[in-house]
Amino acid sequence: MFLGGNLMGGLHPENYFKPKTPAEVVSILHRYKEDALIMGGGTEIYELSERGFLTSVKAVVDLSNLGLDKIRERDGEVLLGASVTLSQLERQRELYAGGALGCLPDALRDLGPLQVRNMATVAGAVTACIPFFDLPVALACLNTVIEVQGDGGKIRRVPILTFQRDYLQPDLNEGEFVAGLVVPKQEDGTKSAFTKFVSNAGDWSIVNCASAIRVTRGKVSSAKVVFGAVANKPFVAERAAAALVGTRLDDAALESAGGALDEELVDPTSDGKASGAYRKRLAKILLKETVRKAASRRGG
Repeated sequence: MFLGGNLMGGLHPENYFKPKTPAEVVSILHRYKEDALIMGGGTEIYELSERGFLTSVKAVVDLSNLGLDKIRERDGEVLLGASVTLSQLERQRELYAGGALGCLPDALRDLGPLQVRNMATVAGAVTACIPFFDLPVALACLNTVIEVQGDGGKIRRVPILTFQRDYLQPDLNEGEFVAGLVVPKQEDGTKSAFTKFVSNAGDWSIVNCASAIRVTRGKVSSAKVVFGAVANKPFVAERAAAALVGTRLDDAALESAGGALDEELVDPTSDGKASGAYRKRLAKILLKETVRKAASRRGG
């Protein structure tokens, strides 16, 4: 289990570990199995513990001594250590100058108060597998890969949409933890954006949307659209994106994409915040807004 550091709420572990090597982390995880909690920034611990999700935790494993708080570039890829905070990622303005990764600062900008962004980590945001979170949707739109480390230092690379299996269910085996994330190089000319609808400032999204658009000679040559909070994991709107390819992104093209979304988003989440029907209407609105925002984004 991984959460992204103060211990709060109803969590009362028997042991608190701050290992200095990945091998120590793996050893502790094997020893405590499902009773171990890997802590990133700890920002979700209070709420989840108060809801009764963390009652079996006997050991907390703090990764802050592993040096996983670095952001690096390699051959166009962006490598994020597991302990990189949301505010740290938000400040990397040089990464966003070209517009290809523009959905990341969009998603981070209004993600809770600054105090939360200063503590919450990228690995915690992804591994929590909470469908209302904003950052995983933006990362999914960019085809991000999760680096999972286990026995013998072996790294298993898992696409984020595979890694987030379901609500609160990351693809982690016993003895494994998230060591980092890789945002791959985007195609030249790609621009991305993120938008969301919330009931009040600082609240979780009722619906959010990320889009990556590439326009060549005035027409869309590639498109990707991902929604959050409409299912138990990020939802890729393949038909809506396909409806945009080959068009000039005029009103007719966006209406066509909205119709395609209406067909493929069959049973969106219904809960105390919004009905599935309401979320579907919001998704169609955000689709148009996000695609337009991405296509009009300035950059190199």
